[in-house]
Amino acid sequence: MRQINIITENRTGALDDILQCLGERRINVESLDVECAGSQGVVAIMVDKYDEALKTLTFAGYQAVSEDVLVMTIPDEPGALGRVSHRLKLAEIGIRSLRILARSGGQTCTVGLVTEDNARARELLGDAVVRAA
Repeated sequence: MRQINIITENRTGALDDILQCLGERRINVESLDVECAGSQGVVAIMVDKYDEALKTLTFAGYQAVSEDVLVMTIPDEPGALGRVSHRLKLAEIGIRSLRILARSGGQTCTVGLVTEDNARARELLGDAVVRAA
């Protein structure tokens, strides 16, 4: 799975402009995370039409870059994310982003994970990774 990261100025309406741009092209947002630090903002987004979204955003003048996301299923229980982060720490693999994508009735949790070395992380986490780009 691919994630698009958009670097933008931190201003009122910046997210709306991005979402309107995608909506006009009938691109559906599947996951969204927004962070701001000072005058800059980062929008991390997963969409149904990845290539079209990246082209649309770039054409609209946004600084948009993509990265691979490991999608994994873990138990939906206290400490499950901690076990994942601890295994990565012991292997000296840094986490660049981690987000809960879905929870399934208290049984499982689907997580999107981007690391400094996705190939090693995929190997280390094994069967928990259900999809990887």
